[in-house]
Amino acid sequence: TQHIPPYDVVPSMRPVVLVGPSLKGYEVTDMMQKALFDFLKHRFDGRDPPPQGPAQPDTLPPFVSLPPPAEVQSEIERIFELAKSLQLVVLDADTINHPAQLAKTSLAPIIVYVKVSSPKVRGDCCSGGAPAAPPHGAITLLSPLQVLQRLIKSRGKSQVKHLNVQMMAADKLVQCPPELFDVILDENQLEDACEHLAEYLEVYWRATH
Repeated sequence: TQHIPPYDVVPSMRPVVLVGPSLKGYEVTDMMQKALFDFLKHRFDGRDPPPQGPAQPDTLPPFVSLPPPAEVQSEIERIFELAKSLQLVVLDADTINHPAQLAKTSLAPIIVYVKVSSPKVRGDCCSGGAPAAPPHGAITLLSPLQVLQRLIKSRGKSQVKHLNVQMMAADKLVQCPPELFDVILDENQLEDACEHLAEYLEVYWRATH
């Protein structure tokens, strides 16, 4: 028999899910995502619930970060309930590292790809560590994977020993077509990435309220 999902509609407010630049549970990815979480909490927390909210809206703040669930499916009902009051729900799920993991759920999440980027650097700073030989004064751009590799190495031996698994996961995200993501944060400054995400969510918030 064909499996019929328990919900045939999407939540009133689509939950936000962050993926990238690599695997959750490792320093570089956790550090970047935590910075974005903290920024969003500060930006959206404390907003007045809309008139059609629950009878006791104070029990549910507008910004809700869910604890890491063992199975996203087990949290769907709770997410739908929170979305009824038009709250911005951020799904903090340590098992979600790729948009394909959410493709078969009815959450219809806003998938945010945290994609590292780099400012322009002089050509003698190539990622392999060996001096490059571009024309004098030439400027080159590092690829997202090169930037991530440098960031991981900068975190010390405890992270370098897990370099390969992080690079493989990052490469899978880099290879994804852009249309799998709602927002791609490819700014090289955290403040710019935060503002980019906030602008997108502000538009979405106004459109749903």
